[in-house]
Amino acid sequence: MAQPLSVVRVVRLGLRLGLFQLSLGILGVLILGLLNRLLITEIGVSAALTALAFGAQQLMGFSRAWFGNRSDRIPPGRLRRTPFIVMSSLALSLLFGGAGWVVLQLARTMPSAEQPFFGAWMGLLTLISIAIGTAVAAGGTAFSALIVDLATDRERPRVLSVVWGMRLLGVLLVTALVNRIFGAACGLEVGQAAVIAGLERLIVVTPLVLFGLGVLSVFGLERRDPQFSSSP
Repeated sequence: MAQPLSVVRVVRLGLRLGLFQLSLGILGVLILGLLNRLLITEIGVSAALTALAFGAQQLMGFSRAWFGNRSDRIPPGRLRRTPFIVMSSLALSLLFGGAGWVVLQLARTMPSAEQPFFGAWMGLLTLISIAIGTAVAAGGTAFSALIVDLATDRERPRVLSVVWGMRLLGVLLVTALVNRIFGAACGLEVGQAAVIAGLERLIVVTPLVLFGLGVLSVFGLERRDPQFSSSP
């Protein structure tokens, strides 16, 4: 049973939990905004094929019910939500790095009129996108359940307002982040060298940011209930 929280603690809890949503906001803009634009505009992949590759992550929405059930079935004496959120953050950081690496390979062969492995690269990107959708479903479901565990019915709307505000903040801040680590590749007139250099920085820095935010958002928040802990 969640204990009542003061207004200050509600805001603090929302800000802590909001770091996970901040990372999802950054991830969403980088994938659906930056990588999507690079594939279509700079690399020359058709918009339909790009939408199919990145949109495949939505196919895994049904897995939320399974992950929620798995989380709820963990005994109360153990951490039930934190492992899902941390593993989700780790998976998302690695998968984004993989998606950026695939786009980087395509960018390196931009001058080629016919890329011999184009279909394989796009297939791999689609599989990575599906895996991203699975990781978001796992972490997002556990994240929602953690809010229910930590806040009362009266406090929950306040916590959620702060949490979703943090996601919007991530969407706003990602432009500055991209400008910082992507450099000249954000401009309208970019060359192959600028795109490649920007992607190389992106796939090194961004995974660290995503994982760090995910871990900080839940570290130490969920407590084991000693009442249900098994004695030796």
